[in-house]
Amino acid sequence: MEHSFKKLSSSKIELQVSLPEKDFEPYLEKALLHLAGHLELPGFRKGKAPLNLVRQKLGEFALYEEAAETAIKDVYLKIAEENNWEPIGRPEVAVEKLAPKNPFEFKILFEIMPEVKLSGKYKAELKKLKKEKKEIAVSDKEIEESLNYLRRSRSVFSETSDPANKDNWLTIDLELSHQNQLVEGGVQNDFRFSLKDSTLLPGFAEKLINAKPGDKLRFSLAVPKDYWKKEIAGKDINFDVLVKKIESEKIPEADDEFAKTIGKFSNLVELKENLNQSIAKENESRAKESFRLALMKKLSELTEIELPEILVEKEKHNMLHELRSSIESNHLDWQDYLSQIQKTESQILSEFSEKAAERLKYALIFEEIARQESIEPTEEEVKLEADKFLAQFKNIKEAEQSIDAYQLVAYTKSILRNEKVSQFLEQTALSE
Repeated sequence: MEHSFKKLSSSKIELQVSLPEKDFEPYLEKALLHLAGHLELPGFRKGKAPLNLVRQKLGEFALYEEAAETAIKDVYLKIAEENNWEPIGRPEVAVEKLAPKNPFEFKILFEIMPEVKLSGKYKAELKKLKKEKKEIAVSDKEIEESLNYLRRSRSVFSETSDPANKDNWLTIDLELSHQNQLVEGGVQNDFRFSLKDSTLLPGFAEKLINAKPGDKLRFSLAVPKDYWKKEIAGKDINFDVLVKKIESEKIPEADDEFAKTIGKFSNLVELKENLNQSIAKENESRAKESFRLALMKKLSELTEIELPEILVEKEKHNMLHELRSSIESNHLDWQDYLSQIQKTESQILSEFSEKAAERLKYALIFEEIARQESIEPTEEEVKLEADKFLAQFKNIKEAEQSIDAYQLVAYTKSILRNEKVSQFLEQTALSE
């Protein structure tokens, strides 16, 4: 067999193959036996007809076509293995010569996993980021904010007939219109909100100060151009409001009695200490993610990878699947979500291009570091982590119906490997 190849890019290869007649002959024999086993001829049981009659019935073209398909697959995989290529996607095959008494010649165009050119100095460069590791501290302000959040969560509301003030909660019916036309999605009944809510349209809360239950108000507001709701952004919108209810809010005092209502705390000091520990863990987690992200960005700068478009497209579709799963897990309809944001799946995929390429590059860098440093989770670690996931199911039968065991192991191994690589990078950056 003669073959040659040329790299059209770091991940795209054109392979030219010429298979001599004597090397192609075994494939013809296999093809004849395979086709004969599925052929029925008058007077013979299925698969029992003489091969010469089978050949006559099928014709040379069908025989050669069957043989060529098998030969291409075998030769392609053999050459890829010899060259340590990892093909991705479906190859493009062009048969150039397929005829009796001639070599079988064909060309294959395919893509392989790209070469990851990671700088040999990356460890030294990561050490320069040591100062990026933030010290974990919890401020009194953070504790007070968390405590106030807990206090507000235990608020007691009481209906009042007094004029609305900035500390009140209102329940209203609301209609939004523009140029005498209702805004799409602009009708909302029993809308309950705090007049202190910072997400309200600028000027909206002020229009409702001093309103009373039963009041009907009509006013206009100029909506900022960068407002999140695109249907009204940059427009003058008319608001028709019916005030249905006004409530005052009583926030409990931060004292020992309040602490006892939150959990197994004897006093306010114990509650604050618990908040301090919880906030410290959150801050530590954020600091770790921030540091890891800084390391990854530096590694990305130090690495050359020519990303195959087929992998980028696959990653974009993975991201779309993740987004859809997230939306539907919150009991929202996917099509309703698309209508709300006024985008199609194609538009979302297009917006994912840059982020998908970044994620893909990070993943390939992790794989390369894992390979260079021989980082792999043990079988015991993988089993333990997979068992944690399986524990959420009621029984083994339910688990078997819901997940693929092979995919679970592969996914778990990947997650654990990435975590080990992250830890390795952190240790490298922080080492002396």
